[in-house]
Amino acid sequence: MSVIYPETFLDLVKRTFKECRCSGDAPSTVTGVTGEAERITNWVSGAWLSIQQIHEDWQFLEQSFSFTTTAGQATYTPVQAGITSGTFGLWKTWDDLPRNYLTATGTSDEFEMEEVDWNAWRVLYDFGPLKDIRTRPVKFAISPAKSFVLGPYPLVGYTVTGKHFTAPVSLSADGDIPTMPRQYLMAIVGGAMMEYAADKAASEVYQRGKQWYDQHIGRMELARLPKMQSGGALC
Repeated sequence: MSVIYPETFLDLVKRTFKECRCSGDAPSTVTGVTGEAERITNWVSGAWLSIQQIHEDWQFLEQSFSFTTTAGQATYTPVQAGITSGTFGLWKTWDDLPRNYLTATGTSDEFEMEEVDWNAWRVLYDFGPLKDIRTRPVKFAISPAKSFVLGPYPLVGYTVTGKHFTAPVSLSADGDIPTMPRQYLMAIVGGAMMEYAADKAASEVYQRGKQWYDQHIGRMELARLPKMQSGGALC
């Protein structure tokens, strides 16, 4: 893209370099940089990581998962649920709830499951003779270890589908593009500018960076977070 409308990691570094009014030429790559360019690169990368951690459930971090159960196995780690190792952040357990269908039958048999508390799952499905019940899972719980747990224990192969949120992902290559919507990318530049300004005691740069950061983060929180559900009328 361009410095005016930054999109890639390198674009964001160049724009930050420009807005901070650093001396010399902006870097032509993020690889092997030193000195001021290295610090700017690190601040841009850090700003992106920090933004991802403001809310675990940013909509742009949402991904799908799918896995087939093993008969008699109720508990599945994120990796066993088909999620790439090191990328898991949070299960989505509201709105679009996880579903399952008999793998041999297909999606015409699809069924939405309900969530139960972990302690309730232990009482309902993992206590005494209840452990021996094998049938179609109708409930799910999240264990303290963040595994996805089905109840009752599955009898055969069921395909389970659902949503999860990814863990923060860093930028490393010139062409890496943050997953956040493009119209809010100046929040990354603003965050990096504040880090630069704090290091250099540059109050004017800090104020401009904070203005961009607050403006774009505020707009993104309105547009890219789950909508709050209103409760029913109180009697």
